Amino acid sequence: MELAELIRKLKRKLAKYKKLYSQNEAAVREHIVSPLLRALKWDPEDPKQVIPEHSVTITRGGKEKRIKLDYALMRRRALFTAIEVKALGKVDKGLGQTFLSGQATGARYIIITDGDTWRLYDTSKPLKEALVSEWSLLRENSKEVASKAQIIANVKNFGSRKTPTPEELLQKCPHCNYEGRLKLLKTWRYSLWRVYYYECPKCGGRFRYYVDPEGKRKSYIIPAAKRKKKLRS
Repeated sequence: MELAELIRKLKRKLAKYKKLYSQNEAAVREHIVSPLLRALKWDPEDPKQVIPEHSVTITRGGKEKRIKLDYALMRRRALFTAIEVKALGKVDKGLGQTFLSGQATGARYIIITDGDTWRLYDTSKPLKEALVSEWSLLRENSKEVASKAQIIANVKNFGSRKTPTPEELLQKCPHCNYEGRLKLLKTWRYSLWRVYYYECPKCGGRFRYYVDPEGKRKSYIIPAAKRKKKLRS
């Protein structure tokens, strides 16, 4: 499912079950946050990438305190980004305290969301200067949200306003299901499409990835026939 399509689905869900999400943070996590993270290449079922209900010890005012993060996004086995999920309509509740607690965890970034509003903060700055990006699923166009949300995709330039490239976002081989960095061999324009030609470093399989630069059409993959290895005489 394309990201913009998923966001349209989440928008409808937020509108339809507004009462539920305004009272139940767990529902916001399971129904809204996890699907969006998964679409942005964060796997909630892989502990190397995402740890739900992650316990950390912070020190505030000279005293140690144990807190739980709704989600911990991991990089190199260390906490990289903390995610705090609120009930719908309560994204501003306790904002200062939430930000300070997130800073104390040592995370590079903090994401605070109520399912609708998403805010990405840089912990190296004071709260008034820390907001990196913000978007709303309900108030903004789905394609605009999809573009803004790329800033928290699981790629090297996380937190950067630069849009991730297709070779950064595409991380799965259609031949062997290898997940990781794929080798981009070449790219060209074909009619309305931008075509990216990849090779898998694991199985050697090649395939073409068709992307609409305007985002109006769904991207798709055409696997190429695997090359046969030459036998030595």
